[in-house]
Formats: sequence, structure tokens, C-alpha cells
Amino acid sequence: MLCFSKQDGAVRTLRRLFAAGALTSYVQPSEEGPHRKYYGLNKTGRGLLAESTRTWNHFADTMSVLLIEQAARKAHWPERSRRTWPQVR
Repeated sequence: MLCFSKQDGAVRTLRRLFAAGALTSYVQPSEEGPHRKYYGLNKTGRGLLAESTRTWNHFADTMSVLLIEQAARKAHWPERSRRTWPQVR
């Protein structure tokens, strides 16, 4: 999973993905400043991306259903009876 935070920047994440075999890389010499390193997804990385995409879509679909159900319940029951809503499982 590709995650960025203040403690774990993009370069560290790219290095971790490269070490896991998900990326290819090459170095481009630069006349202005340090050499540049470029990364790209390989077959393993594309597989991980597809898996992460499926996981995210499943999560997003589940949350959408829950939010729609909650909105429907709020529209169906008057304010004073909301305390007696059936439990969602």
C-alpha cells in the first residue's frame, strides 16, 4: 500500500516498494544538481496496485451502502423514535 506521512516521505516509500520488488528504477545524470532516480511499476507492482484498488473499491462500496441505509432510516423514522432503531449488523 502506498502511504505518505510526515515521518515516512515519498522517497522512503519508493525505496520500500523497490525493495519489495514492485518497482523498477534507473538513474539519470543531471548537469544541474544531483543525479535523478526514476521509478516505474513493474508486473509485481501492477498486481499490487490492482489488489489495492479492489480492496479500496470494496471498502468505498461498503461505506456508501452504510451511509445510504443510514440516510434512509433517518428519513423514514420521526426524530423521537430514532432511539428505537434496529441495530445494523
